[in-house]
Amino acid sequence: MPLSKPSSQTENAPPPGATIAASQAWFAYFQKPLLNAKWARLAAAGFFILALIETIALLQLLKNAGPRPYFIEHDETSGAVYLSSRVAQQFTPNAANITYFLRIWATHMLSIKPDQKQTQENDIPAAAAWTVGAATKVFTEYFAQTDRVAERLAKQPGLTREVVENSTSYANEGGIAYMVLTLIERIDGIETKRAQKVLTANLILAPERFDEQQRRTNPIGLMVTHFTLTPYYGPNPSTHSAS
Repeated sequence: MPLSKPSSQTENAPPPGATIAASQAWFAYFQKPLLNAKWARLAAAGFFILALIETIALLQLLKNAGPRPYFIEHDETSGAVYLSSRVAQQFTPNAANITYFLRIWATHMLSIKPDQKQTQENDIPAAAAWTVGAATKVFTEYFAQTDRVAERLAKQPGLTREVVENSTSYANEGGIAYMVLTLIERIDGIETKRAQKVLTANLILAPERFDEQQRRTNPIGLMVTHFTLTPYYGPNPSTHSAS
């Protein structure tokens, strides 16, 4: 007749009729390690829960840390100073804001002012600073191949060019702008050429790429990632001076 295998509990049980000393020895050898392991697991679980609670509390503190903007108002008559109920709200540029800064960029790039030094040393470099990626290469090639401003100024003293914005529209949720421009060239104040162009510009808003000084002139962080300037053959739109 086959015998059943004794369980671990039966194997670890003290022999019947064992003395107190033998029972204590059995407990120290068999049961105490099991109890120690059980308590160790409970302690580890407790420490894990405690660490988790502390981590959540720390994240909450970090979330609320740092300066919190508020307004202070004062009464000039009484000298009282108190916290205002006004609150600051996050600013999200709209199409009019983007058009305003794109107009500035187009003016810096395309206008020729009576002060040639202003055009070559300030305006064109300022426009270049608002380009990134492929637009920087296109910008350089434009002045090297298409619009050689320095060469023209040397050959045509008194040359100026006014930039007039006619209209601006957007596609791709504002990521692409179509700005119709009229470029008016004059020599010594007398108009010599007038041409309409379409500036197609791919745009991003990345104020974090600018330093503090650059953000003063471009707080929304408008940057041109690619652009083309082509002739415009559509209907004659209304004019809006971009200068």
